[in-house]
Parts: sequence; structure tokens; C-alpha cells
Amino acid sequence: MDVPYEWGGHWFGGKANATYDETYIDNTYAGYGTDCSGLVSIGAWFAGYNWDPWRATTYKLRYGPDNAPGGGDDDYYTTARTKANCAAGDILNWPGHHVITIASKNGDMIRAIEAKGGANKVIHWAENEEEDIDNWINGGYEPRRLNEH
Repeated sequence: MDVPYEWGGHWFGGKANATYDETYIDNTYAGYGTDCSGLVSIGAWFAGYNWDPWRATTYKLRYGPDNAPGGGDDDYYTTARTKANCAAGDILNWPGHHVITIASKNGDMIRAIEAKGGANKVIHWAENEEEDIDNWINGGYEPRRLNEH
């Protein structure tokens, strides 16, 4: 996926759509590229999820638009899942750090799609890059399902 990584980024179509060409952080977004939570937000937007606001950070994916634990809207963007009932299309989220989308799940083994700064691009793990979901969960990631509005 030839999309560059850009922290705070959330679009990959250049600046053709003025509604989506500014970052939520400091408005220095160059207009092309995405970060991990931007990638999840883009996927939800294209899938027809009517989130308001549509762009969610890793904190907001966990704690809702008010960005505060226990603020009353914690499940606005996502709902908790267990390791056993998460599936392709769900996310593994570590609020404040990183989020990946589960592309496929076979037992405890997953493949993912993620925007990764070190790789400087959006990557889709190859078949030989499956990893045990426990490695993610034990590292602080929470399985969550995106909520459609």
C-alpha cells in the first residue's frame, strides 16, 4: 500500500478534499499520509461509519470523543472485545501509543494492517508474518470492535 506514514495524518488523497487536509494536532499536516489511528478512522469513514468527529486518536478510540476515561461516551467509537470473540475488522488498541487492524485471525494467530512510523508506510502483514494475539494483549493492547453510527 503505497501510502506514507505521517504522524497526525489521516488522509491519502492529497489535498483534493479540503475537509480532510488538516491534522487534528497542529494544522501542519502536509496533506498526504496517515498514522495508525488515522488509518482506522479512514477505514471507518469509507465503510460508512458516521462518527462525529470522524477522526479518532488512539485515546478517543478507547475513551470516546471527550477523550476522558469514564466520561460517559467511552464506547462511542469502539466496544470492548475479548481475545476469543475478536475477529477480522476489529482493532488492537493501546491508547496513546498505537493501534492495528486485525486483517485475519486463525485461532490465536493474527495478521494485521497498520500504519507504522518506523516503516514509514502503511503495511499489510504477509502470510508468513502472523503473530500470536497474546503478544499484543500482554503488551498493553485491548481488542475492540468499531461501532457504526
